[in-house]
Amino acid sequence: MTVSADEAPEVIFDEIQASWLRNQPRLLLNGDGTMAIGVNQPRWENQEPELNAHDKNYYFQELLSSLLSTRVGKCSNLTCKRYFLRKRQRKTAIKRGSYRGNCRLVGAAERTRLSRERQG
Repeated sequence: MTVSADEAPEVIFDEIQASWLRNQPRLLLNGDGTMAIGVNQPRWENQEPELNAHDKNYYFQELLSSLLSTRVGKCSNLTCKRYFLRKRQRKTAIKRGSYRGNCRLVGAAERTRLSRERQG
């Protein structure tokens, strides 16, 4: 979202509240006794296109509640910083950054530099 110099930027909490009021989540009880949050897909009829963009919170919440959430990564390359989906879930903690396919050489160079600094 671009904001001109004489406009005040929107506060993210206001955006989230407006989205929540349009698409209120409900508490669900799973068959195994655990709780879940159910959110209906955003209602887009009779809305401006800009309001539809604010309902990205729904899709973000769906991603975080899915099994794919553990495979989402953010590239550590300073010129990239894109989000990507790993092929499999990590079993150990990431120590020296996570790099997507096109940035792996940058990650390898960074790890080599850090290794040489530790050695001497």
